[in-house]
Amino acid sequence: MKNEKMKSTFAFCTLAAGVLMSSLAFAQPDWTKMAPAHVPPKRISPSMAQFSTGSAVVMFGGLDLGPAGVFTQHNVLGDTWVWNGSDWTQITSFFLTPALPAPRFGASMAYDPVNKRTVLFGGMDANGQILSDTWLFGTQTLCLTRSGCSTLYQWSQLSFGAGASPPGRRNASMGFDPSEGIVLTGGSNAAGTNFSDTWKLIG
Repeated sequence: MKNEKMKSTFAFCTLAAGVLMSSLAFAQPDWTKMAPAHVPPKRISPSMAQFSTGSAVVMFGGLDLGPAGVFTQHNVLGDTWVWNGSDWTQITSFFLTPALPAPRFGASMAYDPVNKRTVLFGGMDANGQILSDTWLFGTQTLCLTRSGCSTLYQWSQLSFGAGASPPGRRNASMGFDPSEGIVLTGGSNAAGTNFSDTWKLIG
């Protein structure tokens, strides 16, 4: 009787696994090459994440290495681009923004859907300095008339007390944990030290 039950359980598990694999086979994800009308300049190590308007994506900065085969004409970028699902738009006008993040590459970026904010941290600037600043990217809706509203973009820098911010770094990993919020780990500094510490953004 026990053997019959084990055989029945094994057969059910095998069937369930087969159904699961079959459903995965029919719903395979795929990459589709897009052909947007507007394209950001070429770059490596930009920062990119979803932001608070839902399905849109924001990209900031990166490193332009110059013409192919030329290794002395690098340029650290500080531009902001938004992807709407089919095209890129460079954002050059910001709402009540006294300052913008310095040009950088290798910064970390992630979206927090609970607080509806995109967080950017660190990276390396044009002088080779490792950064430890934290910025938020989002939108504001401004309505001047009952029928006329505009979506305006905004960068804002967060301030922390002494020792309350991660040491500066580039190429760290950042993501969202539903129970903890934004989590940061890894990366390296200008001296080549690789970090294994973990930080979370509270508040």
